[in-house]
Amino acid sequence: MNYGLLVTSPIGPYKNIGDYMQSLAALQFTPSPYCYVEKEKISEFNSKEKTKVIMNAWYIWHPENWPPKENCIDPLLTSMHITPLRAKDMLHNGGKEYLINHGPVGCRDTKTVEILRDNDIPAFFSGCLTLTLGRNYKYNGEKKGVVFVDPYVAPLRFSDENGTIYYPGNVFRAIYYWILNPIKILKLSQKSYFKGRLFFQAFYNASMFYHAYSKMFDSKTILNAEYITHILPVKRDMRQEDLLKIAEKLLKKYAKSNYVVTSRIHCALPCIGVETPVIFVLSEMMNSERNLFGSPSRFGGLIDFFRVANYSKSRVETDDKELSQLGKLNIASKFSNKENWIEFKNKMVDQCLSFMKKE
Repeated sequence: MNYGLLVTSPIGPYKNIGDYMQSLAALQFTPSPYCYVEKEKISEFNSKEKTKVIMNAWYIWHPENWPPKENCIDPLLTSMHITPLRAKDMLHNGGKEYLINHGPVGCRDTKTVEILRDNDIPAFFSGCLTLTLGRNYKYNGEKKGVVFVDPYVAPLRFSDENGTIYYPGNVFRAIYYWILNPIKILKLSQKSYFKGRLFFQAFYNASMFYHAYSKMFDSKTILNAEYITHILPVKRDMRQEDLLKIAEKLLKKYAKSNYVVTSRIHCALPCIGVETPVIFVLSEMMNSERNLFGSPSRFGGLIDFFRVANYSKSRVETDDKELSQLGKLNIASKFSNKENWIEFKNKMVDQCLSFMKKE
């Protein structure tokens, strides 16, 4: 029996390393040696012997490359997300029949369950495979520090299928917020995370961020936290192994942190998996159907696993009971994740172990 690990090559010069958090989750169950199976070119994958592949991923930019060849891949269809943008095309030309033949399909979110069931494809909500990452990456030592990973900040512009909308009023808001806290915002703007292509981007991002997040976090935490982005430039000579190592390094950092604040589900879900307390910051824009990625479809079912803070009217606030009772959060603040994800994690672990053992 051959084994494969599903990976995703970058679209453009940047890579969302969250895709490789998903690969790390599948790798926990994939015996060596294994080969890489490129998701966006999966119909081109050839093998003399069937290759077992856990098919957890976001599907798909190139639906013309779906489904896989029947005689090449033995799939475990679990933790799948099908974007509404590509669902119709993905289910044509044998795609629907493939999912029926190898189902029922475990879906990462409830919107994918809805899409498949509406097309008479057996499906159920499995949750995300990254919830299992504690098997290999749970940290049992003392957790320290706070990490912000791509936390939402009100944008200068927003693009959707109808074009680009600009928000010039946000520039004036950023200037006003800077007048209120010039020294702290200046210090924050010097962090590389806040810099952008425009010369004033660091000032804008830091000002909008500080004003919003200082409603929920004290100044010391904001100024001394570590800031990370999952969107990384990809060099031409980067190998799949390099990207997996970057993802693994970040995951180990999250595992050792006191808590993490993020607006990326593939930071928040791995944090839950490694049992690091995490706050998911959700904005009205992220939760809008105007979003190109089909939000809020990505969050269905998953949002219930998070302790959520809401970004609204330039403020970050929460009605989560455990977080609210702590007042303004500081570097040493302690809270726990919810526990409703555990049953889904256990079922996925059993499913993946059984799949890999089965001949």
